[in-house]
Amino acid sequence: MFENLLRLSSPDTPDEARYWELTRQLLQRLGKAEQELVVRLAVFHWFDESILTYIWCELLKEPAAPTDAWTVVQNLPFLEPYPDQGFTFHELYRNAILYDLWNSRLVLYRRMALEAARYFEQSSEDISARVERVYHLFIGEPFEGRKLCVKLMEEFQDNGRFGLWHSLNQSCLEHLEGGRLDQGSQALVLESCGRLANVSGNRKEAIEKLERALDLYRAIRDKGGQAGILFSISWNYNHEGFREKAIAALQSAYQLFIEVGNLWYAGESLFRIGEMRGFNGEVEEAYRAFEQALEVFSAIDAPLRQADALVYMGMVGF
Repeated sequence: MFENLLRLSSPDTPDEARYWELTRQLLQRLGKAEQELVVRLAVFHWFDESILTYIWCELLKEPAAPTDAWTVVQNLPFLEPYPDQGFTFHELYRNAILYDLWNSRLVLYRRMALEAARYFEQSSEDISARVERVYHLFIGEPFEGRKLCVKLMEEFQDNGRFGLWHSLNQSCLEHLEGGRLDQGSQALVLESCGRLANVSGNRKEAIEKLERALDLYRAIRDKGGQAGILFSISWNYNHEGFREKAIAALQSAYQLFIEVGNLWYAGESLFRIGEMRGFNGEVEEAYRAFEQALEVFSAIDAPLRQADALVYMGMVGF
C-alpha cells in the first residue's frame, strides 16, 4: 500500500491514474455485478435505461431487475446528466476508468467496445447511432472503425451534413487525445478534421490537421493516405499563397496515385497542376500538364474530363 501511495504521489503519475485509484475505491463499495456495470457504462459516451438494461440483462445476465441496478447507478457521486440523451459519468472519473481499461485491461476493453458497437448496430438507420458505432469500433475493431468512418465522412460531405461530421470528429478526437488510437486511426481522425475545416473555410486549421495526418501516413507507409492528403492540402496551400508548395504537393500526389493505381485522381492532380501553372503564366508547363492529364483520362475512358483537358490546352494557347 505504501508503495502504491508513493507511485500515486509521484509527479510522473498521470492524473488519470490518481483518479482511477479514487474511482476504484468507490467501486469497491458496490457488489461485483454493479462494479462491472459501472465500468461497462463508462465505455459509452452516454447511457439511458435502454443501455443499462442491455448491459444488465443481456451481457451480465443478472437475474435482479434492472431497476435495482438503476437505483445503484443514480446514487453514484460522479453521475451527470447528458443533454437530450440521458446520463454520463463526470469526465475525470470516466477518463480514469478508460485509462485503466486501455493500460491494464485492453482485451476486456476491446470486448466491451465491440458489445457497445453491437448495441448501436441495432439502430443502423439512425445516423447518430452510426457515429457512436464508429467511436466504439475504433477500440473494438480499428480496421472496421476506419472503414465506417470513411463512409460517414464521404456521406456527410456529399450531403452537407457538417454538424454531424463535427460530432463524428469530436467523438473520435476523444480517443486520439486519450492516446487510445493506432497511427492509422490517428491519421484518419486528423484527416477528417482537416477536411471539415477545409470545407468550412478554415484553411489554416485544415493545413495544420492535414500535415499532421500526412506525417502519420508516411510513418506507416500508407501511399493511398499520403496521396489523398497531398491532393487535398494543395488547395489550401494555393489559397494561402503558397502556389509552388501546392504544385509540389500535387506532383507528389500524382506519383503516389500512379503507384496505388488510382488513375482518376492521378489525372485530376495533373489537371490542377495545369491550372496553377496557367495562373503563374507558365504556358508551356501548363500545356504539358493538361496534355498529360488528357492521356490519363483517355486511358480510363473519361470523355468529359478529356474534353476539359482539350479546352484548357486551347485556352493556354501554347
